[in-house]
Amino acid sequence: MTMQVWDWAVLIIPVIAVTVVALKTRKYTRSVADFMSASRVAGRYLVATAQGEASYGATSVIAQFELFLIAGFTFGWWLQFNNIVWLFILLSGFIIYRYRESRVMTLAQFFEIRYSKSFRIFAGSLAFLSGILAYGIYPAVGARFFIYFCGFPDTFMIGAYTFQTFVPVMLIILLPGILLTTLGGQLTLMVVDCLEGVISLIFYFCVAATLLWMFSWADISEAMMNYTPPNQSMFNPFNSEKNTEFGFWFVMIAIFVSAYGWQSSQVGHGFRSAAINAHEQKMGAILGPWRNEVRTLMLSVLGICVFTYMHHPNFAAGAAATTESLSGLSDSLAKQMQAPAALGHMLPPVIRGMFAAIMLFALVSTDCTMMHSWGTILVQDVIVPLRKRPLEMRQHVNLLRFAVLGVAIFAFLFSWLVPLTQYINMFLATVGAMFFGAGACIIGGFYWRKGTTTAAWTAMVGAAVISMSGALLTQTWKAYVYPYLRDNAPGFLSGIDSVLRSISNVIPNLDWHVSPEKFFFNGQWISLFAALVAIAGYVIATYLTYREDFDLDRMLHRGKYAIDEEHKIVQSATKRRKLNFNLLVGITPEFTRADKFISMSLFSYRIFWFMVFAVVTIWNVVFYKWPEIWWSNYWHFTAIWLPFTLALVLVSWFTWGGLRDIRQLFIRLKTVRIDTHDDGTVDHGELHDPAFPVVTKDGDEKGK
Repeated sequence: MTMQVWDWAVLIIPVIAVTVVALKTRKYTRSVADFMSASRVAGRYLVATAQGEASYGATSVIAQFELFLIAGFTFGWWLQFNNIVWLFILLSGFIIYRYRESRVMTLAQFFEIRYSKSFRIFAGSLAFLSGILAYGIYPAVGARFFIYFCGFPDTFMIGAYTFQTFVPVMLIILLPGILLTTLGGQLTLMVVDCLEGVISLIFYFCVAATLLWMFSWADISEAMMNYTPPNQSMFNPFNSEKNTEFGFWFVMIAIFVSAYGWQSSQVGHGFRSAAINAHEQKMGAILGPWRNEVRTLMLSVLGICVFTYMHHPNFAAGAAATTESLSGLSDSLAKQMQAPAALGHMLPPVIRGMFAAIMLFALVSTDCTMMHSWGTILVQDVIVPLRKRPLEMRQHVNLLRFAVLGVAIFAFLFSWLVPLTQYINMFLATVGAMFFGAGACIIGGFYWRKGTTTAAWTAMVGAAVISMSGALLTQTWKAYVYPYLRDNAPGFLSGIDSVLRSISNVIPNLDWHVSPEKFFFNGQWISLFAALVAIAGYVIATYLTYREDFDLDRMLHRGKYAIDEEHKIVQSATKRRKLNFNLLVGITPEFTRADKFISMSLFSYRIFWFMVFAVVTIWNVVFYKWPEIWWSNYWHFTAIWLPFTLALVLVSWFTWGGLRDIRQLFIRLKTVRIDTHDDGTVDHGELHDPAFPVVTKDGDEKGK
């Protein structure tokens, strides 16, 4: 076992502290709004830190290792194009602002308000199915991480019977998530995730600093330049043509799909409605990328040090021990677990415990978020809308808790019984594409008053058919589909292969061909096709079925529909605004001087790096290709030392902000009023319409 006494102490003490704070939140979970949206009293740092911690769990970390050990820094180079895209998405408050203004608790509730009740039930069912399938692999990946990181044996014996270690480990790591989520719902998750995020941020910095002291850049550079296949550089993005899985097109598709589907993923939907108001929600999203700089630094340092440890001759003994510990695993599983096993061997005591704490926090926060997300969507968007009689508040909250438990049981069984046969990122992209029709429905629903219910159905069904077909072909190609076509339709196979190769010859960095081992389109391409079908379907169906405009102001509580407790936006949601710099960078009248500084700092930082990306790309394509050593020096400065210096400020900044917002949250919870009508249901009756509540400070409705 690699974990020592001090490692366990560093792991256990923060867990106890977080548990004590979590127990304090239980008495404040008294309503559906508390369980679903943390009473809508969270500040910006609480939103940014908690959502950042919950959205990047242990499975995401391992997937990132898997990607980095194949593509290195070349993946990050093309990802810099994302700077300009996400800069305007975040600063403008695209989707985020209007989502919070609508006061919905789930995306499908918005779909009922904007489209229809039947569409809400369908979308909720599809989101639930897509979500639990994705979550199904998380317990197994997390459990295997701790087995190989801590050095546990693969099996153990009780009497004459042999059992797999990962089964009881899965059960142990699922229990904290079940208890925390059922204890207080989103309210508890917000506090716990924020506190875990503050501790993890400090530990991120300590782990990165230690590894940079242990490994010299000379060894790192030598390993990454000399121990990779030809034309698959880990430094030079213009010499990585052989990296067809995680290369240029993987990144470009990821950027497009993530922008198109912004806010369509329902993981952590409770965070999107938890802020005090829409402005705080927007500021939380703007602050998120700053916090993520520290996490990105740690992951980059871990990736390069693991690669060096496994390939450089100076660490041959440790690499051999790591390889030995992975013997007996399948190739795909051995690749996933290589980084955890190497880290368990190479990290020193105490630092090893810190990284174990980071991963445990990431695992528990993601478990809590996944259980809460899919359990509440099942109840709010499928079960409750199908009921003819409304639930009492206590019954409603208890039903949410039972749904959370059901999601955990499914994930445990899925991880135990269904093996993962492809890269984690590819699997998540494939199952996530089932719900990709939501992107068109969200953008059209919030920003286009002409969008129709028929258009929403067309987009959602079209994307689901494409993604499910792709997932089925991916899973059955090698065993069933290819052998059948080879024996019964060889001409069809050769024709497809010829077309695919012709396309690959025209488009750079593309390697499409028919193979008996795997389907010719990976999960990333399937997700792109699903998104394009959804967009085309929504636009065409709208123009064929449009009859009258939808009242966006009423849905967004603007003008005469504004709510007293929240900032009033007098301007209509459909009024065209004059283009200026403030509008371009998302600065609105409610921005304070500090808000403007935060937004402009992010704007300047991202614009600068996009300009660097553009200039260097043009230079390498048109004038002169940088040699490998230049790229090594470039990444040494931009990906290691510059973020390390920035992390010194960011750790202090977000530690202060997160702890301050937790304190203010408890102060607000003492005075928050319980609204029994605020339960995520939509009543289309004439006397009461909770979909568009206009409430006074005394809790009485007005303006109806």
